[in-house]
Amino acid sequence: MDDWAKAKRELDEMSFPEDIKFHDTKRHEEHSHKKELHKLLTYENTDPIIVNGYDCVAKYNFCTECNQVRNKALVIFNNEDNVCHEKVFKFHGKDPKENKLMEDMATIFSSLLVFFAI
Repeated sequence: MDDWAKAKRELDEMSFPEDIKFHDTKRHEEHSHKKELHKLLTYENTDPIIVNGYDCVAKYNFCTECNQVRNKALVIFNNEDNVCHEKVFKFHGKDPKENKLMEDMATIFSSLLVFFAI
């Protein structure tokens, strides 16, 4: 198995590092909440993280108005092949597994409708 495949597998098994030092990236990001725009504070790891020889960034953003972490992820970079691999822990304030479950249920439901219509 090549190093990149091993690094991706290792990243997929990692948990988000809560105990490391983060810094504000000063990016100007926003999210919408009931037709209002809220500013997001975005943070990245201060000290380098290396996953099987590849640079890794731990990042998250926080909405002070909603008092909620909106997005949280780890990303490794393969600069030689110009690709990256991301593990998402939170997306739009929700666990991405919850979103996947809802998508799967919708697919099953629509398949059953087609099946019974035939």
